[in-house]
Amino acid sequence: MDRRKEFLIRVYVVLAVFALIAGVLMWKAFTINVVQGDGWRKKGKELYFSLMPVKAERGKILAEDGSPLATSQPIFEIRMDTRASGLTQELFNRHVDSLADNLQRFLYPEKSKQAIKNVLVSARKKSDRYVLIARNLNYDQMVTVKGFPLFRLGPNKGGMITITENRREKPYKNFASRTIGLDRENAEPIGLEKSFDQFLKGHEGQRVMRKVGPNIYIPVNGLEELTAKKGNDIVTTLNPGIQEIAELSLADAITKHQAEEGCAIVMDVATGAIKAIANLSWNNAGELVENYNYAIGKSSEPGSTFKLASLIALLEERTVDTSTAVDLNGGACRFYDRIMKDSKMHGVGKSDLTYSFIQSSNVGISKIAASVFENNPARFVNYLKRFGLSTKTGIELDGEPSPLIKDPQKNKDMWYGTTLPWMSVGYELQLTPLQILNFYNGIANGGKVMKPYLVSDILNGNHTVKHFDPVVLRDSIISESTLNKVMELMKQVVEKGTAKNIKSDVYSIAGKTGTAVSNYFEKGSEKKNYQSSFAGFFSS
Repeated sequence: MDRRKEFLIRVYVVLAVFALIAGVLMWKAFTINVVQGDGWRKKGKELYFSLMPVKAERGKILAEDGSPLATSQPIFEIRMDTRASGLTQELFNRHVDSLADNLQRFLYPEKSKQAIKNVLVSARKKSDRYVLIARNLNYDQMVTVKGFPLFRLGPNKGGMITITENRREKPYKNFASRTIGLDRENAEPIGLEKSFDQFLKGHEGQRVMRKVGPNIYIPVNGLEELTAKKGNDIVTTLNPGIQEIAELSLADAITKHQAEEGCAIVMDVATGAIKAIANLSWNNAGELVENYNYAIGKSSEPGSTFKLASLIALLEERTVDTSTAVDLNGGACRFYDRIMKDSKMHGVGKSDLTYSFIQSSNVGISKIAASVFENNPARFVNYLKRFGLSTKTGIELDGEPSPLIKDPQKNKDMWYGTTLPWMSVGYELQLTPLQILNFYNGIANGGKVMKPYLVSDILNGNHTVKHFDPVVLRDSIISESTLNKVMELMKQVVEKGTAKNIKSDVYSIAGKTGTAVSNYFEKGSEKKNYQSSFAGFFSS
């Protein structure tokens, strides 16, 4: 092969290789721009733009009269984009002095006008697109700042960025605070805020944001966004006037008796609607605050308020009556290896069931209960189940514990010879204040037990989304003859018994006092810890 031919072959090979490479590059360019173009353009756009969620305004929690108990108030943060597209150097120079002057007079009186101007000028030189101007402004303050020189030119020429957040506020402050609850960013919500979150939270929106720095995004004006949908409002059964009385009365009682904590609940007899619920305890600063919902969440031995359940069980047996005789032994008696005591030694001997109830004699009630149910304690427990005392009330709030009611058939290892007499006077069992109240409410309601509830309606503007009717848990837990007898005895408790200090000449009250010693069985405990209570109703 001559040298000319060999040279041409080499040239053709090199040209073919270059042509192949060019073809591959052209195909790759075509693929990127045409076939995969949309995807790559989207990926590039995402480096600078992002669709970000806009939190919806949370619905209000309202009292029964429509006054707000929890509401979302807009709080504004003001930033400045010193390199906004329409903010020329000439505009900046013309207005920076007057802007600094207004900021100094309205927001930062402790700083000099020159110091504020220096911050703005420095930010402009650094091309800072997210300068903090102010935080935590209310609506009126935000509008004022929006009218400042430069900012009044709009976001494009003035560079003002407004960031809105909704802050949850309680106009009544401590008012039923734990029941209303908290909606918290970094912690579990509580109370009605949690239970009705699906209705209150609304639906998030979306907004196009432009990236101007590491993890810094600013709104892009003029681009479409999906508007957030405000949450629904909920109307509670709480009555502001009754709630105020409950809270003040509870605070006075806790202070007067130097108690550690306390609660008060007011329920509408016919419906089960909670009209007031207060929970107070001392904080480290010596102030009474709502830190825990004792009314719903704390179980304890109720003591003598439970004697009403024992009284009804005894009378429903028909083997005893209110006049049944009993020896009070001066205030103490023995059951096996334990001594049952009244609140004090009183010297009373022969008595009856009526006196034992209205004077709250542990000895009298426990001796009669033992005489009737000792051979069949399961029958006594079955009455408690019939009354609804072995199940939760089902109130809308989280945290209600199940009642602890021992059963001689299911809890044989926990049942002793002393269990029945001590249960009959409110020991060796645990109930919450609300569970005791709901039982009393059933008696006041003629034997019909209602489900306690806190929310009556869910509203979207003026439209009712959902209405909650009263719910009957048990149609009848007591016979009419027994009902008449216990109603009379509860009136006598207030007329001449352990609750005579609350007797009123204006209206009739019926109820039962309760005192439980929380360290009753602790040997060597000289100082007793007491839990005092009253459950009742008016006008009876």
